[in-house]
Amino acid sequence: MLGNALPDIATTHAVCQSLKESGFEMIDSSDLAPTADPGYPWHRALQGRDLTWKSIPCTPIGRILTNSSLQIAESLRLIPKGIRDVSSFLNSGADALVAGGDQNIFTPMFFFLAVSLKKVLRNFDCTFRSSNVYPIRVSHLRYHLGVRVNA
Repeated sequence: MLGNALPDIATTHAVCQSLKESGFEMIDSSDLAPTADPGYPWHRALQGRDLTWKSIPCTPIGRILTNSSLQIAESLRLIPKGIRDVSSFLNSGADALVAGGDQNIFTPMFFFLAVSLKKVLRNFDCTFRSSNVYPIRVSHLRYHLGVRVNA
């Protein structure tokens, strides 16, 4: 949570529970990160494992060079004081994201699909009343909407 501006991030369970309490029906929820690309996890770019120009600052040597360059630039007053501290802070945040991804305790790829049946029923009720059709049962409505129902 440190370095990522996420001090009070909700858990996946809390997200699903909040949606249910708000009147939504949960259709599906899952972490898409493991199935996205097993050979290239979402946090790999933060690790500096690939030797490209973009990944050099993420490597341990690249971080040392970046911090040293920033410290020199700060002492020469080319950049505002404190930039090196921010860089170090963000690097520790990146390390924490990598650790969270490795341990499967953090994901940026949480997927959920929810539907508000109150709104759907209200819209369909108006349509059916205006056309003098008998009201349909909720189970049929769910079938027609293509919503998967866990019985």
